[in-house]
Amino acid sequence: MPEPLSEPPIETTEERLRRLELAVATMHPGLAPDGYSPVPPNGPVIPLSLLANAAVDPVSARRRLIGELPILREIRLVVRMYLDPRYRLSRVAQLGVPALIVLAVLNYTAFNFILPIIPFLSPITERLILLIVGAAFAVVLSREALRYQAVLDYLARAGR
Repeated sequence: MPEPLSEPPIETTEERLRRLELAVATMHPGLAPDGYSPVPPNGPVIPLSLLANAAVDPVSARRRLIGELPILREIRLVVRMYLDPRYRLSRVAQLGVPALIVLAVLNYTAFNFILPIIPFLSPITERLILLIVGAAFAVVLSREALRYQAVLDYLARAGR
């Protein structure tokens, strides 16, 4: 004799309210009530807005995902930093960035026009020096971008 189909248990209002609060807490961790974890016990929840936008328009979802890459975010922050009239660069950024650019140009001219003594060693040495100058350039700009982000956070908290 086949078993009768069992109906799913009916949720009480309190259970539904807890599930709703948990969903809100996963989308907005600061709004979680006391005692709630922002991650449900069965794993993280993907916000429906990401799923809906990805299903409707994969091109815009890809652009948004690419726009959230840390390196692109930092590049945008550096550009914004240089264009912000309220922000004053540190001395390291004021003097270091132009000095590193001058070093890169001098490196190119020295190894390509002035010192092409050993034809096979010159390009390798030039590129190694350029790599070191580029790494120093990235470090200076990255630290200045962190400093600028801290200033922006302070201004946001101060309401200016």
